[in-house]
Amino acid sequence: MKLGNFKVWAIVLLFIGVLVRLQPYCYNRALEHDEAFVSNNIIQKNFTELTGVLDNAQAAPIPFLWIEKLSTNLLGDSELALRLFPLICGLLSIFLFYKLANKILKGPYLLLALGFFVFCSQHIHYTNDVKQYSGDVLIAIVILLLSIDLFASKIDDRSFIRYGVGGAICVWFSQPSIFVLAGSFIALLIHFWSTDKKEFIKKLDLAGMTWGVSFLIYYFFFLRHSVGVDQLQNFHQPYYMPLQFWQLESLQWYQKSFFDLFSNPVGIHFKFVGGVVFLLGVYRGVMNFWRPSTDNRNIILLLLLPVMIAFGASALQKYSTIPRLMLFTIPMLIIIVVIGLKQINDVIARVTKNQYASFISPILGCVLLLQSFLNTIHKTAAPRQIEEIKSSFEFLDKNKQPGDVLYVYPFAISQFDFYKNKYDLNGLDIVIGESPYGNWKQDISKLKNKRVWFLLSHYKRMNGLNDNKIYPEYLNTIGKQHQKLEAYGSSVYLYEIRE
Repeated sequence: MKLGNFKVWAIVLLFIGVLVRLQPYCYNRALEHDEAFVSNNIIQKNFTELTGVLDNAQAAPIPFLWIEKLSTNLLGDSELALRLFPLICGLLSIFLFYKLANKILKGPYLLLALGFFVFCSQHIHYTNDVKQYSGDVLIAIVILLLSIDLFASKIDDRSFIRYGVGGAICVWFSQPSIFVLAGSFIALLIHFWSTDKKEFIKKLDLAGMTWGVSFLIYYFFFLRHSVGVDQLQNFHQPYYMPLQFWQLESLQWYQKSFFDLFSNPVGIHFKFVGGVVFLLGVYRGVMNFWRPSTDNRNIILLLLLPVMIAFGASALQKYSTIPRLMLFTIPMLIIIVVIGLKQINDVIARVTKNQYASFISPILGCVLLLQSFLNTIHKTAAPRQIEEIKSSFEFLDKNKQPGDVLYVYPFAISQFDFYKNKYDLNGLDIVIGESPYGNWKQDISKLKNKRVWFLLSHYKRMNGLNDNKIYPEYLNTIGKQHQKLEAYGSSVYLYEIRE
């Protein structure tokens, strides 16, 4: 296959990547629970208040919040306005990832890497989510691009200036950017030392000090307040890496957390195969490190160290390994996996000396990519629904009567707060429900002899069943159901509660 054909296929993949991210944006699904929490902060707080601790244990970079605030001020507080900035970040990431991968990989391996990124379901999802995670991926790629220029044989002062100033800006836009910057700094330091370019170390130190000081300012004045929130710490406790490596539970955590990375966030269905191929990529990179004549021989450190540092921060309980917070590792993990595929190809070709052996590794890569491709096609044909509370509101708006009571399920409060002013709820007596893990039945018993609408979303589970099953079962014993709508991830029921 000629090189020109590879370029054509790359353009096709880039075009598909844009389409599969624009489609869910245009579908405009309802805000889910966590999105609504962030959106309510953005809408209800001013620019100054957004620099403080956010309500409901939310956390996001200040520039992200400010851009979101500006977007809602200019375009209104719609879902499309709130998701516009994450969408822009996601679209830019595709093109910059191609630029990054093109500096490391060539031919079919470049296409494989781009394919993994284009069809990554988690990246597609968070490109259309009112969260900062698509921005984390974009910033990680930007830092890798700024860093990789410093591995070139000829380096000018402007490259160090871009690295220092760019890094200083990046730490404000993305919290995990500090892991990518720290990893790149160590990788470059080792590179300059091992290739006898020690004269560049002072310039590297100056660039590192620039973004290091910027991060300390950001951390001291803003980030440390959210890092110390107890609710956040408690929620992420299972995702902190244990240090008792001699215990069986810790070994199981290491094994599960490692291989799960390739399922979520990378999106490889055969995650164990993906993990093994990744290790082969690390092996190839380490072997190249000891071969001075090899191109990009230190690139493996640039790609691997940010992931390792993130896990190190997790061990100190400063960063969670929950999949959405590890989304920024997608570019690094994908490229190392593809390097591993190339390692398999080279070994097979060397051992068998067969002209067709070079096809084995790309075919394996396509097998690993297949499920992500099929999932993307399916979700494009049938847009993903999560918690379609808008359908419940529309049904309620159409069928309510004056004097009715609206009982809001406690885990639907964030979405209710966002949508309550977008629908006509006049004449309804609104009651915020008690937690289903508390005395919720006694809470409902106070609504006797009334027509009560029960609005549910973001279901929790009790006794192995979702609350959208448990609530109607109980309500049928104390009242009569008149109407209902069960949408995807949300429902609304009208009951007349007896004495």
